[in-house]
Amino acid sequence: MKHKLSILILLLLTGICSAQAQSTLMLSQPALSADNLAFVYAGDIWLADRDGTNPRRLTSHPAEENTPIFSPDGSMLAFVAEYENNLDVYVISVEGGQPVRLTWHPDDDIPIGWSADGREVALVSPRETDH
Repeated sequence: MKHKLSILILLLLTGICSAQAQSTLMLSQPALSADNLAFVYAGDIWLADRDGTNPRRLTSHPAEENTPIFSPDGSMLAFVAEYENNLDVYVISVEGGQPVRLTWHPDDDIPIGWSADGREVALVSPRETDH
C-alpha cells in the first residue's frame, strides 16, 4: 500500500510539473495595431490576432529581439535586435520575411515610434550630438 501511494504521488507531481512547463507565462513588451498584437517571447518577436489567437513567430534569429512597435498603418514592425553584438533597429513586415536593418552605429539604438506617415522610425541613442 505504501508503495502504491508513493507511485501515485510521483505521478501527480509529474503531471503538475508537465502542466506548468506547457504554459507560456513569460510574454512581454506587447504592442497593438488595429488588427494585430505583437509581443516578445523567448527572445523572438511573435505576432497574433488582436484577441491573442493565431500566434506565430515573426523572427527566429538566435540573437535577442525586442521592443516591437507597429507602424501607423500596422503593416510593419520596428524592433531592436542584437544580431552583431550591438543593438540596432530593424523593420519587418507583419507578413514576415527578412528584417531590414536601419541603423549601423556602434552605440545602442532603440525604436520609440514612427512618423505619422510611417516612412521614418524615431529612435533613441547615446550618440554624440552637436549642441
